Amino acid sequence: MDQLSPTEFNSAVTAITSAFGDPTRREIYLFAHSNPAGVTASAVAERFELHANVARHHLDKLAAGGYLEITSVRAAGGAGRPSKRYRALDELEADTHLHVHK
Repeated sequence: MDQLSPTEFNSAVTAITSAFGDPTRREIYLFAHSNPAGVTASAVAERFELHANVARHHLDKLAAGGYLEITSVRAAGGAGRPSKRYRALDELEADTHLHVHK
């Protein structure tokens, strides 16, 4: 088992705190994690009674931290702009994405 250097450990703690230090963001992550197909900003906004821009901010922050992946999905019929879906990465995907090995 590889050990993290003190700098790597501090960086990992900072990243986790930044991503999950906000209670709403933690709940949004858990909501996304419980939906294997992913969630949209609209669904998060409705579920947590947030403005869509605030929901998108939380989702994008989680994605930037490597906890969610973003995919584009076209609506049935293919008309209109594709919808962004945010899907929680499993632990192995997140470790690989973050390049942190335990």
